[in-house]
Amino acid sequence: MVYPVEAPGSPYKDGPPWPVTPQLYEQYLLPAGFECLQLEPNALAIEKRAGREYIGRWRRLGSGGEAAKM
Repeated sequence: MVYPVEAPGSPYKDGPPWPVTPQLYEQYLLPAGFECLQLEPNALAIEKRAGREYIGRWRRLGSGGEAAKM
């Protein structure tokens, strides 16, 4: 879960919880060897979190670029 995603100027931008962005997750996970499988707004989020909650799924890549086996 990627939460809370806040737009610039949001009254909630000063946390806590501290706002994040989907791009921030990618900034750290992609160079660490993860591949993004899904990153989209959560259509099933409760009303209070609608538009502020994303579903993110990543997969760790192996040394040859293929998905690591778990």
